[in-house]
Amino acid sequence: MRGSLSVARPGSRLRVELLAKPAALGRKGRTQIRVGSATKSTAAGTASFSVNLNAAAKKVVRSRGKLAITVKVTVTPATGAPFTVTQTVTLKR
Repeated sequence: MRGSLSVARPGSRLRVELLAKPAALGRKGRTQIRVGSATKSTAAGTASFSVNLNAAAKKVVRSRGKLAITVKVTVTPATGAPFTVTQTVTLKR
């Protein structure tokens, strides 16, 4: 999965996590399972990112043709509190 966002402060840290419900992966439980993550340092301006899916998520996308995931993006500036945005998207083959 690829994306980009605008970062206001230089020296910020960008963390992207991809989460899926266990039922979507054929597992039991209630807590969302991480199916991909990436972390990078960014300067001020537009920051792009790409996150690879793990093997379990790739298998579901291949077999079912789609997978609903939650994308959690956290930007932590050098000074100050972290800012988090969460969005649900459906990956399609």
